[in-house]
Amino acid sequence: MSALFSLQQRTAMVTGASDGLGARFVQVLAQAGARVVLAARRQDALELQVQQLRSQGVEAYAVAMDVSSPASVEAAFQRLDAMGVRIDVLINNAGQARSISWLDTSEADWQAMLEVNLLGADRVARAVCSRLVKAGEPGRVVNIASVLGITQQPFTAAYGTAKAALLQLTRKMAVELAAHQIQVNAIAPGLFHTAMVDAYVQSGSGKKYVAATLSKRAGNLDELDGALLFLASAASAYVTGVVIPVDGGNHLRGL
Repeated sequence: MSALFSLQQRTAMVTGASDGLGARFVQVLAQAGARVVLAARRQDALELQVQQLRSQGVEAYAVAMDVSSPASVEAAFQRLDAMGVRIDVLINNAGQARSISWLDTSEADWQAMLEVNLLGADRVARAVCSRLVKAGEPGRVVNIASVLGITQQPFTAAYGTAKAALLQLTRKMAVELAAHQIQVNAIAPGLFHTAMVDAYVQSGSGKKYVAATLSKRAGNLDELDGALLFLASAASAYVTGVVIPVDGGNHLRGL
């Protein structure tokens, strides 16, 4: 059974890898046997993780990459090309969130949300998948969206819309890349315990959000491990174009 979820001989990239969900994803993929590439805006923020991984016998690399910058994404992949590193499992995790009413959302706010949460994910996936297609190799893309791309929550118009668009992009990519043996799926997390989320959970709106979740609590980071490994590994060999909400049932509220 363990072989079903093994990532031996795979090279996995995690964007937004410096903390939170991204840092957890790196650990899970490495424990499953993957060679890992950590990407974030500041490479120095990744170096300690890389050192720790290497001390555990994991082959790990860090690259500076701002997903909102086409030039930065291209430079990161040129560096990987020069190192002979080709990604075959992409975890598109980089994201940006802001709580703001729709009426107060400016053009700049919209652009910021779309650049990172939608266009940034597209840029990185395009860089990975174009190389896989050229090499004739299979691969997997896991887009980390949000339950807010499925449900309706006040003050999340730009963020939720960008994540909803990412879910639709996931399906479109899956259709077009199936002929190249590249599977594309998404995870839609709810609230998970991180430093930023823990502060929100204590707020009035955060308490209401948790109360609307069937599980009546925020998730623990390790409760995303199963969905991540399933979609990143051979366990999901016959799965593409799906969205897995991992949110304690929050997407069912109001039903």
